[in-house]
Amino acid sequence: ARPGGSSAAPVPLSAEKPEPNKWRGLLAQKPTERFWPPVPAAVWHHDANSETLVVQSPRIALVRLGTAAAPAQLQIGLRQMRWEGGAGVYFGGRAVGGTFEFQYLTLKKVGAGPGREYALARGRGRAVPGADAPGVAMHGVASDFLRPPAPEEHLLELTLLPEGLTAVRWGGTPCPDAVGARATQATAALPLDGEFGIVCNGASVTVTTARVLGSE
Repeated sequence: ARPGGSSAAPVPLSAEKPEPNKWRGLLAQKPTERFWPPVPAAVWHHDANSETLVVQSPRIALVRLGTAAAPAQLQIGLRQMRWEGGAGVYFGGRAVGGTFEFQYLTLKKVGAGPGREYALARGRGRAVPGADAPGVAMHGVASDFLRPPAPEEHLLELTLLPEGLTAVRWGGTPCPDAVGARATQATAALPLDGEFGIVCNGASVTVTTARVLGSE
């Protein structure tokens, strides 16, 4: 895919609303760039046959997968050859004036001691597209420490309900701080409904699963 800051036109939520109680795979069709840094080293490749997406970027990049409205569940499978972090999911994305605001969950390598080598961080972000000086600001609000991931796909699972983000799991491990009081209060003004996709920052990640479940 070509480099260059970009901001795709928002798609109405109703156009992609998932069917109730039915998982819908998202990688059979080509994703789009929500925000792409204008650097040659930033590249991404989508393979519709294998339903995989590879994203590599030395700076923050956002690749759009779809939209979701609560109640819904998201499952995004991520894999890295060596788990260095710098990858995850953004959600609740919306255009606000000339910017794009979103929430995110990303894996980080933190080295905070045994059993705390990694962390899943929740935060809020804002992307400002533009040919001259595009940029993304991301501010973390809570983190859950994690053990080193095994060399295999790990599912990042989100449960979105009208009252908020109520559950997050990484590789089957619950992440209570991501949905705790501190994170909930810090993101209370931000919607959950909206666009979601992949965050990549100074990393290379393969997306091996991407699906959404709408529920009544």
